[in-house]
Amino acid sequence: MENTTSDTHLPIEYSTLLNPSSIKIEGTSTLHNWKSDAKDFSVKAKRHGSIISVQAMVQVASIKSGNSILDKKTIRSLKGKEFPTILLNARDLSIRNDQKIIGSGELTVAGKTQTLPLDLSLSSSADGSINVCADISINMTDFGIKPPVALMGTIRAGEVIVLKLDISLSGETV
Repeated sequence: MENTTSDTHLPIEYSTLLNPSSIKIEGTSTLHNWKSDAKDFSVKAKRHGSIISVQAMVQVASIKSGNSILDKKTIRSLKGKEFPTILLNARDLSIRNDQKIIGSGELTVAGKTQTLPLDLSLSSSADGSINVCADISINMTDFGIKPPVALMGTIRAGEVIVLKLDISLSGETV
């Protein structure tokens, strides 16, 4: 039987294809905009018809910007030693017209969980894989994170960051 996302009779389980999947974090500061990439993450999803549930995990220590000072501040701000993973759990999300995933999920960052609305773009391939993309804005202070500062407070990070997801998942009928 061919794995297709349009098969509504059997559940399909998906796992991350690490290449070309990416999770990027973008933010601002009083000096310049900054970007970091999550290098170690996993995403699993289970679809049954027009309902999909997703679980994602990012290892905080794997978030890299190319600047070791910024990386250390990021890990410290995210309380990476105490809470080494960022988790997203989203159950019973609705798939609309095989192009959108709508619902809400629980995001846990630095040990604090918040519910956020999710509005994700979805595309399907003939081989049964799917691609999910989204830009999710979050305010660090909602998670008890004080935006990092440098040079004795003269450089300050903005409170809002954007999680940029571009996730490719392979599917297998279960």
